[in-house]
Amino acid sequence: MKDPRREVRTAFAKAAERYDGVAHFQRQAGEHLLAGLDGIAMPDIVLDAGCGTGHGAGLLRVRYPDSMVVGLDFALPMVQRFAHGKAICADAERIPLADASTDLFWSSLALQWCDPRQVFAE
Repeated sequence: MKDPRREVRTAFAKAAERYDGVAHFQRQAGEHLLAGLDGIAMPDIVLDAGCGTGHGAGLLRVRYPDSMVVGLDFALPMVQRFAHGKAICADAERIPLADASTDLFWSSLALQWCDPRQVFAE
């Protein structure tokens, strides 16, 4: 039996090199999501779950210049292209950070690939 999440991870890994050139909808979605953060106080640490190559993390660094933005993605080639701070290759369903270690959880168009019960338990 095929593991659909493994197939998704493989597809994103293969697309990493050209992802930024074709992810127009993802960029627009991230910019709309960012607008929803109006009024949110400056967090110390932001986790970008499903960070891809880091477009959302770049937006967050502009919005919160004094914050540490940590990217997390389950496709290693995406993490290797991340250029906005620290990035971790890991699954949003099993975040390898201490409990309550981040102040803001951000995810744009990544949670549909996950079991929401697992992610929100994290």
